[in-house]
Amino acid sequence: MAYYQQQSAPPPPQGFYAAPPPPPPPQQAGYYGQQPYAPDNAYQGAPPPPQYQPYEQQQQQQYAQPPPQAQPHQSSGGYEKFSAKVRFNDLWAAILFFVHLAGFIVLAAFAVPKGFKSTTKGIIPSTQGGSGSSDITQFVVMMAVAAVISFVLSMLYLLAMQRFAGPMIKITFVLAIILYFVMAALLFVKGSRIGAIIMLILGFLNMLMFWLWRSRIPFATVMLETVCSVTRKYGGTIGVSVGGLVLQMAWIFLWLVTAVGVFGLFDDQRQNCTTRIVNGRQQRVCQNSGLPAAGYVVFVFTLFSLYWTSQVLSNVIHVTICGVFGTFYFLEGTAQMPAGSITLGSLKRAVTSAFGSICFGSLIIAIVQTIRAVVRSLAESDDGILAFVACIFACLLAYIESLIEYFNRYAFAQVAIYGKPFCPAARDTWTMIKDRGVEAIINDNLIGNVLGVGTLLIGALTATIGYLYLLSKGAAFFDRNYSYAIAAIVACFLIGLAMMSLVAGVIDSGVVSTFVALAEDPMALARTKPELFERIRQTWPDVVVGVN
Repeated sequence: MAYYQQQSAPPPPQGFYAAPPPPPPPQQAGYYGQQPYAPDNAYQGAPPPPQYQPYEQQQQQQYAQPPPQAQPHQSSGGYEKFSAKVRFNDLWAAILFFVHLAGFIVLAAFAVPKGFKSTTKGIIPSTQGGSGSSDITQFVVMMAVAAVISFVLSMLYLLAMQRFAGPMIKITFVLAIILYFVMAALLFVKGSRIGAIIMLILGFLNMLMFWLWRSRIPFATVMLETVCSVTRKYGGTIGVSVGGLVLQMAWIFLWLVTAVGVFGLFDDQRQNCTTRIVNGRQQRVCQNSGLPAAGYVVFVFTLFSLYWTSQVLSNVIHVTICGVFGTFYFLEGTAQMPAGSITLGSLKRAVTSAFGSICFGSLIIAIVQTIRAVVRSLAESDDGILAFVACIFACLLAYIESLIEYFNRYAFAQVAIYGKPFCPAARDTWTMIKDRGVEAIINDNLIGNVLGVGTLLIGALTATIGYLYLLSKGAAFFDRNYSYAIAAIVACFLIGLAMMSLVAGVIDSGVVSTFVALAEDPMALARTKPELFERIRQTWPDVVVGVN
């Protein structure tokens, strides 16, 4: 009774224990960001459960801390996050992928011997006089040192992103704007006025975006700091990225040798040979007539295999990292946190239950990429009209490819966290993008500038170190081995790009998965990490309302 007198409310009706109490006044409702937090359904406006007890006791129970063994959150369709029940989703896509891979292996068995002979012919330097062997040894040592140095620089950049996330977001955005104006000036000096105008327009558009998006920088800062700290804590994510890079390089080398071998298999059919009498002598004259129809079909198949397998490898890594960050978001700090390595557990899910969904989503991209490659080849036709139409379609396909890749990044996060098949994941992703689309794009652009500038910076620093190493041998070295020196510097630059790209890929996947989890179930973070939730709530107040 004292409660109602204090609030100047009318006394309760007769039979106080015989009916549910009235709902709390609006000013007494739990405010997210304060302790203690309401249960999951509080922010959805669900009424309090009908319990026959005094209102003071009911309110105390309503705002009590939920037990550690809370029921797992269910997304649309009833898919539970990190469900213990193993379901092999989109199994047909996984079977189709392995059938296609078996076909490529059979093709490679015939083409690789001929292709390997063609690709290695003339590229192995002579070792006469002992100089060739010495140069190769120095080159290998230099590349190994460049890899180690670029890895250390990437880790230092990761630490800088965590410590100075806000300033780095602003600085890299400004640097990107300056780069557009510098490119415009260079193009204008070179006489390309159209290109200079385009760069100027892009520079002014970036200035406008920076002005309009400046209020989103605090949220992007919190996201970048959090993702960098989790990456440092779970270093296995970097290891998975390194393993993925090695597999990608091995696959590309195998495909290159196979593609060259495919041309070799059809070499006899490519030659249109006739016998002529020249100066009283019989000579055989051959003209290259191009691949036969069967050869084009086989080569298109190898091109499709390149795209599909590369997409599957990269998306397995993406899903693995998304699973790690999803586990951190939902389970760290609770009794449900796995005892073993969460990186290995996430990798296991990516190559088993989620593998079919990965193959399905990758198949869509691979088909678009293959069609685009064929259209680009038609754009080089001597027929002007055909080339013009092909260029238009190639541009359209490039935009479609970019949109699908952007969409798939978020869909695969749904696959990693909730174990959804690809189609439900895509449907829920579309709902999320409609609800949070602008926020996602802004967040990606602000953090993407930091990663992009960092990648170029690490590549340039690694190339500079390689140049200084060669310069330490004396200026005459460049005169004797100019081509070798340029190739070594370029290789150092590419190694620096590759190493920083590994870190950037982990950060990108972490941002995507954290954004998806935050949009799907914001109150899970309020239960497990209230301080982090409060920081995010202050920079993005709409976070307390989940996606419908």
